[in-house]
Amino acid sequence: MKKWLVFILVLMGTLSLSAGVYNPNTIPIPENGENPSYISNPDNILSDSICSVINRKLYRLEDSTGVKTLVMVMEHIEGDDPHQFSLQVGNLYGIGSKEENTGLILTLATLDRSYCIMPGRGLEGEIPDITCYRIGEHVMIPRLKESAWDKAIDETVDAVSAILLKDTATVQRMIPSSPQSSYEEEEPTIFDVIMGAFIGIPLILLMFWVLFRLFFFIPNLICNLIIPYKEVEWNPGRFMRTFMHCFNWFWNIRISLYYKDELGRKILYVDNSSTEFNSYSGGGGGYSYSSGRSSHSSGHSYSRSHSSSRSHGSRGGGSFSGGGHSGRF
Repeated sequence: MKKWLVFILVLMGTLSLSAGVYNPNTIPIPENGENPSYISNPDNILSDSICSVINRKLYRLEDSTGVKTLVMVMEHIEGDDPHQFSLQVGNLYGIGSKEENTGLILTLATLDRSYCIMPGRGLEGEIPDITCYRIGEHVMIPRLKESAWDKAIDETVDAVSAILLKDTATVQRMIPSSPQSSYEEEEPTIFDVIMGAFIGIPLILLMFWVLFRLFFFIPNLICNLIIPYKEVEWNPGRFMRTFMHCFNWFWNIRISLYYKDELGRKILYVDNSSTEFNSYSGGGGGYSYSSGRSSHSSGHSYSRSHSSSRSHGSRGGGSFSGGGHSGRF
């Protein structure tokens, strides 16, 4: 009898230890609907009352901005990597809208003492990584260290909502704009300096090259309208011929330069014979100009009108690139 009792106790202990461990395939994800839930709370860590409050807040947030949020709170994450777990769940279940990728995931593993805030691809401009870090540092971690799970999630939802709804007063109150933290005061490494120079110097040179060519564009255009084409014999040294050939990239009016070799053959080293009104091709390659208009837009335009046919909830075919912030408390 004692053996059976020990066996049953061991079995119950094993089941209780494994009950709170979840991976992207086993975590229950709420479905959309008329009365949706935005919370996965399989271990009942969050109270029923706070779940009701958070669901109402996230419903209003989706109704106002189109942002679909998923909150996951459990004891353990298989592999103990909340960032990778959130990324896989987001892409596996399509959290957020497919058109704008405005999904948002909040993950908390209480016994792992880890969390993650991850915006979808379309929200990374509104909630960049540094903002996710600040939310974690100033909103989540103080509550998580007190094991105040309800307050931690509720106040995080308030902070995120304030950012998306442009509630500046609430954002400034909850998230300091210039926190004094090691995260932001991190000194650049030698690799950062080398990569900055490797990328920055060519860009600066390219910018000067473009500006220099534009500076000569109008004089070249005028000269090509009023100066007839002609060829001029000039036989300087090799260095000067090379210099004139390169200089013609910028100043390629309708004059070609040539010299005669020992056999009396005419050799063009600056050839502008094919220059036309809108195309410069002599001496150093060609370029053309054209007029037109281009337009671009940035940011997100949120529709604040409610459609009765909208399916509220976390799912919608959105995708995630891995932005955001994860940490421990």
